[in-house]
Amino acid sequence: MKNCIVFILILIGFHSHAQWATTWSPSARQLWSVFFVNPNYGFAVGDTGTIIKTTNGGATWTLKSNVTANDLHAVFFLNVDTGFVVGHNRIMRTIDGGTSWTEQYNGSGFVAYSVFFPSHSTGYVVGSNGFIIKTTDYGTTWNSLYTGYGRNFFSVHFPTVDTGYVAGACTPDQGGQQTILKTTNGGGTWFSVNDTLYHWTTFNSVFFINKDVGYVAGQKGTGVIYRTTNGGVSWQHSNITDIGYVNSVYFTSAEVGYAVGAQCEIFKTHDGHDWVNQFQGFGVYWLNSVCFANDTVGFAVGFGGLIMKTTNGGAVAINESPPIISDRFSVSPNPMNNKAVLSSNHSGDAEIIQTDGKIVKSFRVYKSSQEIDLHELPPGLYFIK
Repeated sequence: MKNCIVFILILIGFHSHAQWATTWSPSARQLWSVFFVNPNYGFAVGDTGTIIKTTNGGATWTLKSNVTANDLHAVFFLNVDTGFVVGHNRIMRTIDGGTSWTEQYNGSGFVAYSVFFPSHSTGYVVGSNGFIIKTTDYGTTWNSLYTGYGRNFFSVHFPTVDTGYVAGACTPDQGGQQTILKTTNGGGTWFSVNDTLYHWTTFNSVFFINKDVGYVAGQKGTGVIYRTTNGGVSWQHSNITDIGYVNSVYFTSAEVGYAVGAQCEIFKTHDGHDWVNQFQGFGVYWLNSVCFANDTVGFAVGFGGLIMKTTNGGAVAINESPPIISDRFSVSPNPMNNKAVLSSNHSGDAEIIQTDGKIVKSFRVYKSSQEIDLHELPPGLYFIK
């Protein structure tokens, strides 16, 4: 079968890129978590009690001072007024949009890493050494849950009020067994849904679309993502490459999702299985959390107060610079099959780019006609820059 490949020629002087814009927190502290109630209203939290807020879609951020000096690892809001931040020995709540915060739970010797509310009244917090607590009264009181697993829990997600999942660290003293736990009765009892093939994997993030379809992400030497379609009975390895580790995954639908992690990389999937790189840069930085306000508006935060935003799901945008004479280049035939001919009276570098911004081929253009080998590209629409 022949491939049908369609090209759009982007002449030199045009700029094509996945649409993730960069900005910075008013504090240079590391940001661990971001949450948006709607495309305009969001919060992020981080080290030494950092809490920042935006009401204009991230155009500007304000820093909330003197709430706590403790590191904060996660944030979750029920609406524009009521939200929770959790971290080192602290769980705090606001009911006035972050103007004031009250302590809901405190102690010593625990670190809360993740918070999730499947309903307005019911929420869960997980953390170090098997720490899990639950509220059923909007965070006014919290009760401890017992799992039987004394491991570090890094992420919690409940697709329903009763069915939920926890993911966390592997255990060297138990042969590197990784941690994926499930409950179907609101945390009353928990059981493991691990697959022994994936020992020595630390999971930093769990996200479920519904009680059956979900994802866990982390690292096993390099970044890994696994998918289940049967509630954790079995897991399939997703194809993600060239990332040191994955810190956070977020899905806007059953198959469209985003992952962030090492080297400030952002990946996207359209089928829940194959992931493509949307952004890579700022090698000394990394991203810790990603969240979408709707199908297209998303944010990612990380090291040094880095904040990134997309308003089109990270799709490619083409920005025109001063015009270039179009007859300097031609590509034929178009559409084409496994090869094409590029003719030019201009020398330079060229790239073939997918619609999600990933560069799939780079080559040198000479003042002549040259054949481009395309047999490795699947059918689709591509840009030449």
